[in-house]
Amino acid sequence: MSGGMKSSDSGSSSVRLALAAYRWLLVLLPRDFRMEYGPDLEACFAEIAAAARQRGVLPLIGATLRALADLVAQAVIVRVRGARAGRPTEARSGGGVWQDLRHGVRRLRRHPGFALTAVLTLGLGLAATTSVFSLVHGVVLRPLPYPDADRLVQMDHGATGLGIERGLGVTYGVYRFYAERATAAEATAMYSWTNATLTGVGDPVRLAAISATPSLGVVLGVRPSLGRWLVAADAEPGAPPVVVLSHELWRTRFDADPAVVGRSVRLDGILTEVVGVAAREFAFPSADAELWQPRSVPATGVGGWNEMAVARLAPGASPLDLEREMTALLPVLRETTDDPARMSGYLDDAGVVPRVVGLKEQIVGDVRATLWILLGAVGLVLLIALANVANLFLVRAEESRRDTAVRAALGASSARLLRERLAESLCIAFASGLVGLGAAQLGVQLLRDRAPVDVPRLADVGLHPWVVAASAGAALALALLLGSIRTPLTTAGLSAGLKEGAQRATAPRHRRLGREALVTAQVGLALMLLVGSALLLRTFQRLRHVELGFSERQALTFQIGLSESAYPTNADMLRFHEALRTELAALPGVERVGAVAQCLPLTPSMCWGETLEAAGFPTPAGEVPPVTGARLATTGYFETLGIQVRGRGFTAADESSEALVAVLSEAAARAYFGEVDPLGQRVRFAEDGPWYTVVGVAANVRGRAHTDDFLRTIYLPANAASDGPPPNRLTYVLKTSVPPQSVLSGVRRVVQSLDPMVPVADVESLAERITAATASTAFALALVGLAAVLALLLGAIGIYAVVAYAVSRRTREIGVRMAVGARAADVRRMVIRQGGVPVAIGVAAGLLGAVVLSRLMRGLLYGISPLDSVSYLGPTVVLLGVAVLALYVPARRASRVSPLQALRTD
Repeated sequence: MSGGMKSSDSGSSSVRLALAAYRWLLVLLPRDFRMEYGPDLEACFAEIAAAARQRGVLPLIGATLRALADLVAQAVIVRVRGARAGRPTEARSGGGVWQDLRHGVRRLRRHPGFALTAVLTLGLGLAATTSVFSLVHGVVLRPLPYPDADRLVQMDHGATGLGIERGLGVTYGVYRFYAERATAAEATAMYSWTNATLTGVGDPVRLAAISATPSLGVVLGVRPSLGRWLVAADAEPGAPPVVVLSHELWRTRFDADPAVVGRSVRLDGILTEVVGVAAREFAFPSADAELWQPRSVPATGVGGWNEMAVARLAPGASPLDLEREMTALLPVLRETTDDPARMSGYLDDAGVVPRVVGLKEQIVGDVRATLWILLGAVGLVLLIALANVANLFLVRAEESRRDTAVRAALGASSARLLRERLAESLCIAFASGLVGLGAAQLGVQLLRDRAPVDVPRLADVGLHPWVVAASAGAALALALLLGSIRTPLTTAGLSAGLKEGAQRATAPRHRRLGREALVTAQVGLALMLLVGSALLLRTFQRLRHVELGFSERQALTFQIGLSESAYPTNADMLRFHEALRTELAALPGVERVGAVAQCLPLTPSMCWGETLEAAGFPTPAGEVPPVTGARLATTGYFETLGIQVRGRGFTAADESSEALVAVLSEAAARAYFGEVDPLGQRVRFAEDGPWYTVVGVAANVRGRAHTDDFLRTIYLPANAASDGPPPNRLTYVLKTSVPPQSVLSGVRRVVQSLDPMVPVADVESLAERITAATASTAFALALVGLAAVLALLLGAIGIYAVVAYAVSRRTREIGVRMAVGARAADVRRMVIRQGGVPVAIGVAAGLLGAVVLSRLMRGLLYGISPLDSVSYLGPTVVLLGVAVLALYVPARRASRVSPLQALRTD
């Protein structure tokens, strides 16, 4: 006991000695200044000395020497420069930006924990935002790589009578009419997707090709890197076949040989001259295009839809001008066409109307809204990170308020103090920017690797200069915001600041409310992201369990394309496919084999579609028969995929004979026959076409995983090519008893044995196809879910930091409460209750914000309401649980405060 008293007396004596030395040196300050601020300066130093003495004698000596040296230096400067407006002259008015920055770096080095936390927190937010913004910039914001790209438009049509808003494209007759008469278009071009088999250059390969009018080069302003573009003479009848290669195909298949121009290659068995190589950035209509071939437009006829057209607007014209002109021209087309009956059917029955949209809008499509939502999600993470760091700066401002008051009292101007604070925040922002850009580089690569294949313009995604500039601008804005938090003291506030520091009072109400407001914002933003990710998770679960119309998952799919030069007739093609199916069925591990022309399930388009006529069920006057997609299917197709068929599917007899039979999907049967049993009924494609007897009704198969609009489909035997395209291109499905990819080598061997010039293309398992159908939702879920987890983590840290700091500031108050009889449980409840108020407000605000966010996300949802109760309740419970934990830890620590330690004054 005696020893403890001596130690206490010794500590008090050393503090009094240090205070006496400081008081003695105060006489160096001008008398007026010393009379006004001397007592506050003494009280401030007394607390500094007492805190240092608790750590030992050496810390006390060091703190005293620093304070005395600073006092002497400032006194000399003040007396030399005099006072202005009743206060000392600024002690150090000069120094410049670099000196301020060096001072900021030194301050951060003295507080490495604060600096590291702030840099990593902001860097993480900047990295996430920059990564997704690079995706938005490359896909949505960056102009197309063509001259005057804003003048490029897609010429399209809709059919109001069929409920089709847009996407019909053009017919070659309609395109020809517009190209000759539309004055709002400076140049037009028509194109369509096709395939071509390249042989003689490595293994045979099936390539995605574009068949386009040579005017495409004029419309897009094409400048090949080698050779030339297609010219009008290339599309003339009898002209030698030519082709332009994509830059990627030239690099991979031709080893970037500059002498490739003028070389002849075999495409679909026909010698074709390479006349050019496209530039690296040229990717029209998408990066999937590997070569471009010329096509001509027939001089007569109307043709079918699904051709595509692009135009360059005349100077001063807008897309709306061209659309209005096309609308005005349609009645003229009715009068001048050589097929008025068909044209009248299009205009009167189907209600065809022109649609013109910007080419970039056409390419980007529905992805635009998804990407903006994702950018908004990671932007919320950045705001939460900013709120966390802002709270750190508020705490620093409060802790250093006494030091700021002393420096202001000794002559530092408001401008100087503000510059130093901005310099510190700039250092934080600069380091955060470097961390963010470094992490964003990895993030961009990850996004490019993981993005769904249907995201357009992925090749344009990267850390382009505009993306880096935007990230740097965001970092600078953050620096200015953080620097403005610590406002300089005025002369009137010096005394209050010094007294506040001396008394260790709790923070003023406005500063406490500022910290709590930041916590409220963090909680609200985090809850918005959690609800958004929950909605996407519920959507993804629904999509994974949705009824697709087929039951088989373990199957291998691939495409076989035959050239018409090697197989000139349908009979030749059918013989090859029959032999191939026989050989494939004999492979070990293969249980069933089936094939369909062009389109498998989960293919959004109809591939080939027409309106049908049902015998005995005429279409009511004024109505249009629904467009029905047609597919040529082989024996075993339905059984291989596990598509349920009422009645029967196709048999070998259907393929070997000229039997005119068909299988309708349930949606098509209902559209044409209503509630009448369609089995035994007859349908045909045109008034003079053959009648097909319906022998089966197949289960509806989805064209998209995220819609309930089933495709109306009619299935015909593969030998029924007279009512459709030739059976040169079939997609095969192999049901296997072993992993599907394990039979691929056998498949290639069989195909090569039948014809070494036929490639096996578009290989994927059916499970991979199903996964790809939900890839867009999975991608959005992954990004929003990651943002939500980060937001939850940052929000929990923010709640804990604010409450823990508030507890540390109220240590004495808590000690007094416990000294007069408060129980530990009472203290815990008090801390949790006071800290829980901003959390509760944040939850309420977050729920309201989530309602708005869910409305914006409606296009990403399937099978659930934007107000799905589970998606709101679950995240709210999780967030409240995390918040309670973040509140309980400092509350428990507060309840363990010793009253004697809290009330100790030395």
